[in-house]
Amino acid sequence: MKMLTAIGTCLLAGSVHAQSSVQLSGIIDFGIGYMKSGEHSGWTASGDGYSSSAWELSGSEELGNGNYATFTLGSFFDAATGKLGRMDTDSLFNRSAVVGLRGDWGALDMGKAGTPFAGLLYGTSSFGGSSGFNPLFRLLYAGDSNPLGSSFYDPDVGNVHPIPYDTMWSNSIRYVSPDVNGFVASAIASPGGVPGESSAYRLGGSIVYSDGPLTLGGAVQRLGLAAPITSSYEAETSPLYENGVHSGHQLSWLLAAAYDFDVVKVFGQYAQIHNSALGDKQRARAFSVGASIPLGADELNIGYSRYSQDSGIVPPSTTPGNGSCYAYCGGGQDGVGYVGIPKGSRQSFAVAYLYPLSKRTELYAAYRYEKWDPDSVGFKDLTTHYVTSGIRHSF
Repeated sequence: MKMLTAIGTCLLAGSVHAQSSVQLSGIIDFGIGYMKSGEHSGWTASGDGYSSSAWELSGSEELGNGNYATFTLGSFFDAATGKLGRMDTDSLFNRSAVVGLRGDWGALDMGKAGTPFAGLLYGTSSFGGSSGFNPLFRLLYAGDSNPLGSSFYDPDVGNVHPIPYDTMWSNSIRYVSPDVNGFVASAIASPGGVPGESSAYRLGGSIVYSDGPLTLGGAVQRLGLAAPITSSYEAETSPLYENGVHSGHQLSWLLAAAYDFDVVKVFGQYAQIHNSALGDKQRARAFSVGASIPLGADELNIGYSRYSQDSGIVPPSTTPGNGSCYAYCGGGQDGVGYVGIPKGSRQSFAVAYLYPLSKRTELYAAYRYEKWDPDSVGFKDLTTHYVTSGIRHSF
């Protein structure tokens, strides 16, 4: 399916010159679902059913010679309550906040920008930018987030969040090249906001090739983790957190492919994550396969992903903070929790049926199955079933 892109309506203020434009776009999603996780179950009405509800304000000014000044401001919100952000700690512009330049030479953005790694993950999946059902996104980024709240899960299971940072990086500079014979390259760098602390830097990049029905791509990113993390996703589930300060780095890479056979579009992804922290090394692998099948104007999306952590766990250490789990915390022994990624595997399967009412409005019904099989002392198995149905509208 197409990635989660907004269909904008141009809003021109009376004082704006002809060479400038401002555009408001976004998506509103609302669904009613039922979840069973372990021994617990419950109904929920959610403003984050199939896709995350979000709005975006973007604009450009013509500078001459084919060059433009650009900006984008965007936020997630909960369509069920009208609340801004995905959680209480989200900033005002939690989805994007960039200013930049673009022209025949490419595009340069500065601020809070999406990473090339996440862009490739979304663009080569049958579920696109669906945070609730994209299988590989669920395993690498989503952790234990669910419409019923984190307390819905057994605390002995812990968080499952291998990549500790969000899909958008603050304090970043991102460059995207023009299309050259089907190739598009991108790069991003974030100093980390800690003067003189080079190990807090984050670097990433990707190369994507598209030719007709074929798409091939590769992405890599290195996360320096030497400073306290403060943003929403980053603060709660870092696998490399001890005594309030991160130590070490994480190297991740992703290979992906997609091919459109007209009757079905198939997708494949393979990723590895390498952690080095606190004198320990960890390695994880993940793969994902999927298909998007057009049924007339309707669409059926299927996807499966498996993540395995086959080496290393940070040795037992007192859980940081006031008893809350910033990492994967097991019972351990004598009340001591683990801080790190436990050995084991996790699977995610999803299927969704999309029924369009118009070009911008569609109904959906979706099902997600996830199973967590840890292979470490103090962690429990967990199986989750989630089904939802709702409506989403693009504007």
